[in-house]
Amino acid sequence: MYYKINKSTKTFKELMKLSDRIDQVRKEAKKLVKTFKGTGEYCKATHVLAGGIGAVEFKEKPEGWTHRGEKYQNLYMPKMDRNSKALWEKIHALPVVEYDELNKIVGFEGNQVGSSPGGLGWVNTVGIKWGGNFILMEIAKGAKFKANKDMKEIVYTEFEKLSSKIKEKN
Repeated sequence: MYYKINKSTKTFKELMKLSDRIDQVRKEAKKLVKTFKGTGEYCKATHVLAGGIGAVEFKEKPEGWTHRGEKYQNLYMPKMDRNSKALWEKIHALPVVEYDELNKIVGFEGNQVGSSPGGLGWVNTVGIKWGGNFILMEIAKGAKFKANKDMKEIVYTEFEKLSSKIKEKN
């Protein structure tokens, strides 16, 4: 299912406030990542919508850090030992945005099972595309959802057309 959320709606306004929070938690994480002297790239924390740190990219493995991700990725996190305790405290102190914060705004009940190309998939939240005068939302196939009254259901072709307008702006 695909939805368009227009600028004049309550849901749009609440989502834009959430977008500001997402930007803020990302800035906090990026600020800490810069202190690590890696490439500056990182992955968000797991099991959250935004924020936190799940892995940091380095050109070479730093001493006292352990590899994360696939072999070809240069992603690392500090080892879990007393030498890294202060670093872990800083990482855990970072603010995050939980999936539930988005789900409550749009009326989606997360943690469902939906269909995916490989079979079944775990669905934590909806897909969002932020446009200037509208926001697009996609619900995973097979997920149960009842839209807010100020959301307009649209067909896939309109969703794709509007998605390309968002891409052009960015």
